[in-house]
Amino acid sequence: MLIWAVLAILLAFTQTAFTLSPETVARQGNVYYVAPTGHDSNPGTETQPWRTIQKAARTLTSGETVYVRAGIYRVHNGVGYDKEGICIKQGASNGRVYRNRVHHTDAIGLYVDAEDKHTFNIDVFQNVVHDISGNGISLATEAGGLLEHIRVYNNIVYHNQLAGIWLSACCPVVPSHPMRDLKIMNNTFYNNGWEPWGGGIGIDHNPGIRNVTIRNNLCSQNLSFQIAIDAVVPTRTLTVDHNLIDGYRGREGETYGGDPVEGNPLFVNPSGADFHLQPHSPAIDTGASADAPADDFDGNPRPQDGNQDRIAAFDIGAYEFTVGLALCASHRTLGQIPKSVSEKSPKGTDSIAVGIAHGTQALGGPTLKGLN
Repeated sequence: MLIWAVLAILLAFTQTAFTLSPETVARQGNVYYVAPTGHDSNPGTETQPWRTIQKAARTLTSGETVYVRAGIYRVHNGVGYDKEGICIKQGASNGRVYRNRVHHTDAIGLYVDAEDKHTFNIDVFQNVVHDISGNGISLATEAGGLLEHIRVYNNIVYHNQLAGIWLSACCPVVPSHPMRDLKIMNNTFYNNGWEPWGGGIGIDHNPGIRNVTIRNNLCSQNLSFQIAIDAVVPTRTLTVDHNLIDGYRGREGETYGGDPVEGNPLFVNPSGADFHLQPHSPAIDTGASADAPADDFDGNPRPQDGNQDRIAAFDIGAYEFTVGLALCASHRTLGQIPKSVSEKSPKGTDSIAVGIAHGTQALGGPTLKGLN
């Protein structure tokens, strides 16, 4: 059986890989198809699909739909559009949206919306979303469909007009907006919100939301709030813990959650969009292990012993701090290791001291082996 995904392809992204396999979706306007076995010279029908998502993005107009057959599609040259960046809507299921760079669109960057259909099992990870004239990421059920089992993790979201991520109750035309089992984990939200309003992580006025976990997120210098939750949201079904808060504003609904970390995260170069952690960042080894992803934005395994206390622990945010190797200085002169050591010591094994230092610069050159 062929399984197709529906995407409202309104995107600006690079270096993309994703897989999707959703349920039936209501058709609006012309319908086109993309498949790994297709060709862009085809008419884009179900039996003669296109090959690339770029072709669909260049062709579609407002109200049209493209179905993307399950598979992996890689995009190395960005495509642009003037609406949402990437929409996963209305019955999509069992999908992944990852390794996209979405920027400078006029609406939402990444939009997961059930509309009026059951939408479930979607992972959104390792994406960079910035300079969006709206929310960076939104989760919603605009027309009452159930949205559940959504994981958003290891994303970097910065300098967007409204919220870094917004769990929305839009829109009031239906009485219920059911959302449940949502996990927001190990993301970095920085400098979101343009005057007069905007922030890091927000949950809108939605009494129908259940079982939301907000954990290990790094929220730094977002405009109006770092984490804010509307008063009607049932708090007994929320878990907010082990997040780093930098710039608590004290606005209505803003929360630290449980076991927070507060302080400057010590990014390497936030003005240059480098959100790796410097040594001694308070985000290092202070996260929780529960539900944490097995690797970070760069693919480095979690957890690591970033503070060198001989206990591996999870970091907060999209990046796990890694400790590199550095040569020890001897008598104020940095020692050098030759490319090969060919002679044995007359007394046995030659020893070469290599020290471990904070940082990410790895020791280059040959592999060192003891001599007997």
